Amino acid sequence: MKKRKVIMKIKLIGIDFDGTLLNDKKELPALNIEMIKKATEKGVMIALTTGRPINDVTQGYHRQLGIFKKGHPFIAYNGAAVMDITNGDFIIKHELGLSEVKEIFAHAEKYNAVCYAYRNDALLYNFLNDYIWEEKIFNDTVFKPIDLDALTDDFKCFKVMFAESPELLDRMEKEMPEELKNKYTILRSLDHFLEFIPKCADKWTALKSVGELYGIKEDEIMAIGDSMNDYSFKNAKYSVAMVNAVPGIKKAFKYQTTLNNNEGGVGQIIYDLVLTD
Repeated sequence: MKKRKVIMKIKLIGIDFDGTLLNDKKELPALNIEMIKKATEKGVMIALTTGRPINDVTQGYHRQLGIFKKGHPFIAYNGAAVMDITNGDFIIKHELGLSEVKEIFAHAEKYNAVCYAYRNDALLYNFLNDYIWEEKIFNDTVFKPIDLDALTDDFKCFKVMFAESPELLDRMEKEMPEELKNKYTILRSLDHFLEFIPKCADKWTALKSVGELYGIKEDEIMAIGDSMNDYSFKNAKYSVAMVNAVPGIKKAFKYQTTLNNNEGGVGQIIYDLVLTD
């Protein structure tokens, strides 16, 4: 790789998982592992930032990267929770209450759409389809049917998701009441996933909060992503879009990798902008 002049002093890097850190086989490219380890050796904190929950899968990626350490922050549920990666203890959390969960499920029921509530211990679904099984495959998630009428008033979850065809989700978004749109942070993580989390939560807000906990300023934070659930990263002074990112991310972010997620684009941009002397 050709060296470039360092243009910033980065102390914290927030990195999305799917389509960014991971290749299409859900593996870590060697270049990403190498450069992240070099960055941490220089004192840079890496905060993996995803819609996924904490489990053996996400902990395994931290082990491969050498950042499975007590107290190390992991940003889960698209920013609704910040957790200690080693034990799942919450550092920050924002949850949806029962009335909010019922309200979102009610919108799904109008379209006979698959809807599920994501808790730390299980995914609670109304019914199953092929899209929802991706959660089982990639996250080793426990599935349980939900009975909304049987839930108690103290029920909480981190996010509610719709899992349907892109065409149906397009329609559901278009016809969604403004009251619902304004009440939640709504994210299109993939073409077939539409997610609802508390209004106060998103990936950038969570990443900033991690920085504040460690005395890191906003202008010392880099954020890397590829999909629309990473859109809040545009607020970072050093926002980086993957070359394979969706057009809305490329347009909104300030920098772009030259390598894609299969080639180690995360490692490349860390080398170019953080490690080069």
